[in-house]
Amino acid sequence: MAEEHAPIIGHEIRELKVKDFVFIAIRRLDGTLSIPNGNVRIQSGDIFTVFTKKEAEEDCLRLLTK
Repeated sequence: MAEEHAPIIGHEIRELKVKDFVFIAIRRLDGTLSIPNGNVRIQSGDIFTVFTKKEAEEDCLRLLTK
């Protein structure tokens, strides 16, 4: 889940310097589920399904948490 003060909040997915992981789905606080593209802006409380290589796991978690 994207925490309130995480570095990813307010950014579009395409703005992120991500490598070796892919966002598969995002569930919003209102319960809607989407398959994101690069234009999706991350909001606090978004719940992600992410696939990543083991060596990119820490970078992924760092973006989603404060």
